[in-house]
Amino acid sequence: PLALPVWAAYRAVTPNPPHDPLMLLLSAPPDHHTPLEDALAFVTGTGLVALSVQFLQSAGLITGQIAGLSLVVAYWGNWAFGLVFFLLNLPFYVFAVARMGWTFTVKTFAAVALLSLLSEAMGRLLLLDLGHPSLAAFLAGITAGTGLLVLFRHGATLGGIGIVALYIQD
Repeated sequence: PLALPVWAAYRAVTPNPPHDPLMLLLSAPPDHHTPLEDALAFVTGTGLVALSVQFLQSAGLITGQIAGLSLVVAYWGNWAFGLVFFLLNLPFYVFAVARMGWTFTVKTFAAVALLSLLSEAMGRLLLLDLGHPSLAAFLAGITAGTGLLVLFRHGATLGGIGIVALYIQD
């Protein structure tokens, strides 16, 4: 209760304080991120998606898009998901360069490569037994969605249909 009058008094003296929490919530995020912010976002986003791949693989599930096709091919041929995912994304880079530019394409290539590496590393380090496939699907959806959102906010996708989706959005 006391905080509200203090905040009102502060706002009366300083109409646009430099770190106004209300303005942080109401204003659009910056369009430019530093290289360090991008690097941290790439590790976070691809790490979350790599974890989602582990959830799916632990239950023998698949998903959509290139990741789903990569899981099917990996299950079928007993190949590494990361390698299949990396190779299936290669044709989409031509489209990305032509339509979205080099910066987007390089960021997406880095995200795909990092996901390929992290998913293989996690596969060797994690042993998951979730008990029921529905729990694996639920956790995979949450982690993949959050990871993709982080990557989208930093100008990258995980290739494939994500490139097409961002192109259509713009």
